[in-house]
Order: sequence, then structure tokens, then C-alpha cells
Amino acid sequence: MWAAKTTVNGTILSPKADVVSIQYYSDFFDLKTETFYARLDDANSFSFEFEFNEPKYVELLYDEHHFKLFVEPSDEINIYLDASRTEESALAFSGDGAEQNNYLSNARRKFSNTNDVYMRRLARELEPVKFVEILDTLRAKRIRYFNDAFLDNDYSFEFSAFALAEIEYWYGYQLLNYRYSRADKLEQSNPVYLPDSILTQFDKLILDNSAAWESLYYQYFLDLWVSYKTESLPITRDQVNLIKNTFTEKRETQLLAKHLIKLARQSKSAYVSDEYSSFLSKHSGTKYADKVLEVYKQVGTAKAGRRAPDFALPNRKKELQRLSRFLGKVVYIDFWATWCIPCVKEINNSGALRARYKDNPDVVFFYVSLDRNQEEWKAFLKRKHIDGIHVFANGVFESEIAKLYNVDVLPRYILIDKNGNLIKSNAKKPTDPMLMNDIEKLLQQ
Repeated sequence: MWAAKTTVNGTILSPKADVVSIQYYSDFFDLKTETFYARLDDANSFSFEFEFNEPKYVELLYDEHHFKLFVEPSDEINIYLDASRTEESALAFSGDGAEQNNYLSNARRKFSNTNDVYMRRLARELEPVKFVEILDTLRAKRIRYFNDAFLDNDYSFEFSAFALAEIEYWYGYQLLNYRYSRADKLEQSNPVYLPDSILTQFDKLILDNSAAWESLYYQYFLDLWVSYKTESLPITRDQVNLIKNTFTEKRETQLLAKHLIKLARQSKSAYVSDEYSSFLSKHSGTKYADKVLEVYKQVGTAKAGRRAPDFALPNRKKELQRLSRFLGKVVYIDFWATWCIPCVKEINNSGALRARYKDNPDVVFFYVSLDRNQEEWKAFLKRKHIDGIHVFANGVFESEIAKLYNVDVLPRYILIDKNGNLIKSNAKKPTDPMLMNDIEKLLQQ
């Protein structure tokens, strides 16, 4: 499809700042965003122009306001924002896509109780059957609301597919995420078991869905679905074949790249070396091949004795914590985030490891958060009381610390010896009993 000019115009009532921005995900592979800025003119108006060849789900940001918009190639949409109000009703639209974006704004307001924070709270407290019962009810209400709006408005096919995808994959994501949220509440190491009668709900979802690509819930769902399905496939090649046989086009490419990277991190790439060669050949010159090759080489050629790059990051009190301060101690770095389900699972179940070295001043647990939201990070730590050094790195995988240590997937663990040398760039996870052996060896040196 040829790119077409897309225009977003707007006027701010009761302005509080003079800059408006629009951002969107330019790459779901590593969740890269692009941000564009416009300054208000004398009439408190702004204008953006883009060249899009496919629909985009973008976010408008002004002062403390942030709203999602669905824009299509050649759209010319007009936005009116009353900055003196904070709720979705402060927003109004005209022009192309107005009816569609009015639906999104109204739906967000009507179903505010379906946000991720609220759903995680429900998942932690409810038994599976009750949680799914509520989830089913919310899904049915959201679909009914969309169908009623669809009958009264002239929505495009692309928007209709996207709007339904936001509901269906929100449902699938919450269902899979329940296994981890509930396990967190029960303080158990493995995801909770869900009966087959519940998991058959996935049969209703289209897994390889090109129309859903712009939905972040679809992206989250895919990652969780692949993780869920591959955990029951101990043979590495079967895991790769599952992805290749289920998905096509960019869905297959992205998910296969992520899984090949994961296997490399787990030192399992040798089992499917032909798959690596085939992938690198087929996708040569793309970001996917470049990243797979980078990680593959990094893991395969990592040498013990390299000096661990120094860094300094702020803790909850905004005090800088520098790695080199702990020279003379064994340091275990845990790269994690509150939105990373496996990360949270490991942290919640690493009590035995921390207890083992609680009174040993020569062992330091250094937690580097790659969270997007600093307040969620602080709230998690306040709730969990995890002993150790906790710092926050702004920018997720684009942060300097992530680039410094080649962190592009979470969780990731680093082990550093007393001399400040990087011993393992892909150390064992906290719940692996053999990690204590690695730490003991370093303590004896």
C-alpha cells in the first residue's frame, strides 16, 4: 500500500502548556516509539502531518492528558481538547475518523474498570472460575457496546477489525496473565493451573491476525501465548516448529526472532543451529536478523574475565548507586520490570537465595528496573519489601544500561566477581539451585 498524507489538527481550550506531542510504536519487536512535537500557535491550535501506508494507533500527549487515537492513511482529523478537564469527555473530534475515535474515547470511559491494574488486582484475589466468569461478562459487555455503535455509525473495515481485536486480545491476555498474577498472590513458583475447559477459550481467537497488528494487547497476547505453549514442549525444535506452523509473515518473523534470542540466552541454540542459519539467511539485512546475530555472537563468544561496565543509576530516594562501589564483593544483577511476568515470578520466589546470603556482606543483589512507569516500580517494591539494591533505568531497552549490557529481553541476570569482572552475562535465574554453587565458587576465590 502506498503511503498517504495523514493530518491531525487540533485546538486546545484553556491551555496549560505550549507543546503537543504524538507518539506511536514504530516497532513492536523491541517496542520502539517515535515521538513528534508541535507548538501551539496564537490561536492555541496545532497540526501534525504523517506519511502512513497503514492504520496507526497513536497517542496524543498534552500536559497531563494522554489519549489514544486511531488514524488511517489520508485521514484529516480534527481534535478539540479542553485542558481544564481531565476525563475522556474533555476530548471531541470532527473530520475523518471522528466517529471511530469518539467510540474509542467513550468506550475507555465506560469500561475504565477493564484496565490492567484493576484486572491484575482481580486476578490476584479470585479463584480461576470466578475470575473467568467476570472476564467473560466484561468481554460480552464490551462486544455488545461495539456492535451497538457499529450499527449506528459508518466504521471502516480496518477500524472495526482493530476495535474488536482490542477486546478479544485483551481477553486472551488477561486470561494468560491470570496464571502469573494469581501465583504471585499465592507465593508459588509456577503459574497456577487453569482447567482445559477454561483454556479452550483460545480456540475462539485468531492467532495469526494481520488486522490486529496495531493492538498492543495482541502483541502482549502473542508473547504470552508462545511462552505458554512452548513451556509444555521440552524439545527445542518442536518449539520452533510451533511458531513456524502457526504464524505467517511478520508475525512469524517477529515471534521466531524473539524465540531464537531466548534459546540463545538459555544456551540452547546448538539444538537448532540450522534454524539460526536459515533465519539469518532468509532475513539478512533486517532488524530481526541483526538482533538475532548480535545475541547469538554475544552468547557464543562471551569470555570470563571481562571488566563489567560501570554505571550509576538512582534508587527510590534518587540517590545514585554506582556498580564500582561494590568492588570486592560478588554482585548478582537482575534486570527486570513489573510488567515482565517471568521477572516478577522469579523475584517473588527468590526468597531462599536472598535468605542464604542475607548476613553475608560479600554478596550484593543489584536489581535494575527497566520499567516504563517509575511509580509502579516504587509501589511494587513498597508492597514486596525485596532486600537488595534497587535502581531505576528510564527508557526500557533503549536505556543506556540496557545498551551497555546488551539487554533486549527480560529477565536477564549478570554475575560479577570480586574483581569487578563479568563472569556470566547470562547467569542462572534466582530460583535455580545451581546459582548458589556459582556464587560460592566466586566467594572462595
